Amino acid sequence: MRPWTLVAIFALLALLDALTTVYLFNTFPDGRELNPYVNPGSLSGLLFAPVKLVIYFIFLVCLVFSERRAKAVATRTYALTDDVLVAYIPLFLIFIKLFAVINNLMPLLGISTPISYVLIAMKGLPGDESLHYSLFWTLLFLLMIPVGLMIIGRMYRQESTDNDAESG
Repeated sequence: MRPWTLVAIFALLALLDALTTVYLFNTFPDGRELNPYVNPGSLSGLLFAPVKLVIYFIFLVCLVFSERRAKAVATRTYALTDDVLVAYIPLFLIFIKLFAVINNLMPLLGISTPISYVLIAMKGLPGDESLHYSLFWTLLFLLMIPVGLMIIGRMYRQESTDNDAESG
């Protein structure tokens, strides 16, 4: 049940992200899409861009790998091992989609987007805006590891104890 739930959440957030992006692109012509590799005016261009397909593939591969190694993940959630890192990647991709949906909803409410404040704070750093954006997600990936470990620990330990109870 866990993998299907995560896939459903990710698919719903990806659809909401694409729908809100298309709406914003058509409603606010002065706005811009931060990802230069997608067509923000087309729903299919947002959902099926090559970069997005690679992200979907990474999500599914990491999810399948972590499900097949669920027992190893359940016993190693106290440290960032390769099994736990692979289980963390789908959770982080879900968080990115959730952040994108929230970021897209802010202009509809008349509020400035959170990512604009981050990019303003990084203006003093060398490099262009896409480098700053990548740096932001890299730092967030690292800073969220403790939270991700806690979530993974709860998700996989529960199944480990359920399986032990059934076999005993």
